[in-house]
Formats: sequence, structure tokens, C-alpha cells
Amino acid sequence: MGYYSWESGNRRDDCEWCKRPLTGRQERVCSPACRQALKRSAKRTKEQLHGLDCPRCGNPFDPVNQHQKMCGDCARAERDAADEARWEAVCGLDGCQDNAGWMGDGRPRRYCSTAHKQKAYRLRRKAES
Repeated sequence: MGYYSWESGNRRDDCEWCKRPLTGRQERVCSPACRQALKRSAKRTKEQLHGLDCPRCGNPFDPVNQHQKMCGDCARAERDAADEARWEAVCGLDGCQDNAGWMGDGRPRRYCSTAHKQKAYRLRRKAES
């Protein structure tokens, strides 16, 4: 959208929030207050959040905030499954099935040792050339 009427073919004549006429370079809203009100109205409200269905188990639940995507039990199970996958990470070198290890925070290691990390790097470089 351009600033001027000849730059934007679909220019509005009134504010999207308060319906007052737009002047000058205004394109959607007439003031910062209307812009904030329009932005806040787009967020999901408590009434819209009431009675969502959990995508994992299908049971209805009431979210605590607008970012909650699934019921508490399923969210806990998802976190536990992700942690379990980190603990069970296998070395990325072909032929090695050793546990790569995880210290309990951050990303899991890709290789079980520095020697395997170097060997995998050398194999990748050899394959490129």
C-alpha cells in the first residue's frame, strides 16, 4: 500500500476501528489509539478460548491463556516425550549405536564422542569433494 491514493488502488476512506474519515497519509486507522484497539480486538478473547478441544486427546478444556494449545495432561506428556527423546539420542555417525548423551538442559549432543564428531566431519568433507 502506498501513501497516496494513486499508489494504492484499494485505499479506505474511513478508519477500520472508529469509522472516522481518514486524512493525509493515513491508510487503515486514524490514530495510534485506534491501531492498538484494532490490534487488541484481533487477539483471542476468553469467550473465544472457552471450551477448546485438545488436538491430542480430543477432550474439551478451558485454556489458562491464549497460548495454551492442549490440555495440561497432554502438554505434560508431550514435554516428557521430548525429554525422553533427548535422553535416548543416538550417535549420528553411521554404524555407531552408542547413546550421544544429554546433560539435562539445552540441545542433545549429536555424537557420542569428539572422535566420532571429527570422523563424521571428515566423511562429510570427503563426500563433498
